[in-house]
Amino acid sequence: MSKWRKMKRGERCAICDADHYCMVARDGTAVMCMFAMGGKEYKMIDRVGWIHTLDNPMPVTLIPHIEKPKLTKEELVRIMSGYNTGIYNHCTEYGLPVELGLLNACVTPTGYLAIPMYDQCGSIVGIRYRAGTGSKWSEGGSRSGLFMARHIGPLKEPMVICEGPTDCAAMLSMRISAIGRPDCQSCVDMLCKYVRMRGVKHVVILADKDQKEDGRTPGFDGAMKLAAELKKVCRVAVALPRCGNDARQWIKHDDEATIRKWLNGAINL
Repeated sequence: MSKWRKMKRGERCAICDADHYCMVARDGTAVMCMFAMGGKEYKMIDRVGWIHTLDNPMPVTLIPHIEKPKLTKEELVRIMSGYNTGIYNHCTEYGLPVELGLLNACVTPTGYLAIPMYDQCGSIVGIRYRAGTGSKWSEGGSRSGLFMARHIGPLKEPMVICEGPTDCAAMLSMRISAIGRPDCQSCVDMLCKYVRMRGVKHVVILADKDQKEDGRTPGFDGAMKLAAELKKVCRVAVALPRCGNDARQWIKHDDEATIRKWLNGAINL
């Protein structure tokens, strides 16, 4: 059994006072805070936390967890409407592509980035938050969905499928047709439906270079699983960035023409 468990409804992190996302040791003697740096750094597949030993351990008794009902489209739209659409200063401060604005990203009153997630038909199904530290979580009651640009003109194929909204925005900054998913394993069925509905003929899945110490490559493995399904409906290739570990790092080294040439040269499966 894992040493750590997620915070339960009614609990708050003893370090940052957040009521979600942080984790607590099962014996209550430490917390793994996703927001407050300090203590021992703990790296996971998709995030980094910091372990803080507690002078006063948290109660071990678990509070019954009540799953929050799924939010409706109207409720999600209402939440997003309360956020600030001016994201330029936030993006420049944290080195993020300003093209996140094309994904309808906003900034919350607490300074977090909020990016809507959509289903294959373009209806909002969830909201993903991103802290300046890189920590990510979703609005309670959200469903996983796609990060997609709205109301921009047609872009050339191949369409690039990225891991996360910031990589998607990085490709859009190069005027490359792109769509994102929350992580390297999610939204397979939704992406297949999206490609079929939009009549997309050629897709390149851009995987992160994220090989772990034990040899695992979750980004590439997830891309191959998606490719196995997508090739039933279109031409599909899997590519890794020519430079850097992901799209955000790649665009710092190559121009649009070089990136397009690399993507077009990816071998179809």
